[in-house]
Amino acid sequence: MRPDQRALAEAEAGLVGGAERFNGERRRVRRRWLLLVGGLVVIGAFTWLVGWSPYLRAASVAVDGVSGAEAAAVEALVRPALGTPLVRLDTGALAESVRGRVSIEDATVTRDWPSTIRVEVVPRTPAIALRNPKGQLEVADRHGIVFSTVTSPPKGVPLVVATGATATSPEAARTALAVVSALPDPLAKTVTRIEVTSANLVTLQVGSVSVTWGDGSQGERKARVLTALLRTKPRPVHIDVSAPNTPVTR
Repeated sequence: MRPDQRALAEAEAGLVGGAERFNGERRRVRRRWLLLVGGLVVIGAFTWLVGWSPYLRAASVAVDGVSGAEAAAVEALVRPALGTPLVRLDTGALAESVRGRVSIEDATVTRDWPSTIRVEVVPRTPAIALRNPKGQLEVADRHGIVFSTVTSPPKGVPLVVATGATATSPEAARTALAVVSALPDPLAKTVTRIEVTSANLVTLQVGSVSVTWGDGSQGERKARVLTALLRTKPRPVHIDVSAPNTPVTR
């Protein structure tokens, strides 16, 4: 092949190669655009499905931790959120509205996909029962928060009787709660009555045994001494642990 023919052939090969490279680059650019557009379409479709479509909306409420009328009351507080897409639920605000119910100590609201609002409730537990200034019998939890009116103390909940200047006062409730919190649970459940004459003079009724507790000091020590003395035979009818290092029985 003559030199001029070889040069022409190389030039033609270069042009063909350049065209192929150009076309290949165009195909790569087109593929990248197609992938980008496809990704945007998928993201848009997912966003619509989760946040705006009718398919992942809250359709039911599940309440755990309470039952009966209390569960129905909690459900009623959350029910206005039904129909809202789960992803757009303000679970913190819903939980706060449930906590606003006086009988509820704590609440947590979560999304239970695909369509349920789940409410985990911690109800208040009665610690004492006492009469208010109107003579109504109320129950209070361990924090002293009154949350219900009853006709008689619930089982295992002591009746607080306040006499003298402490009658129906918040001080009587605080004093009684301090005593209850010092007792181990099995013993606390056997206390049927707490009489508060003053902050320094508290007496308990534990089954058939009357107990002079005294003031609120050394609660754990008094509880240990009382527990031990209640196990003695014959069982005493009265125990004085107001000075726990020198208790008196009869």
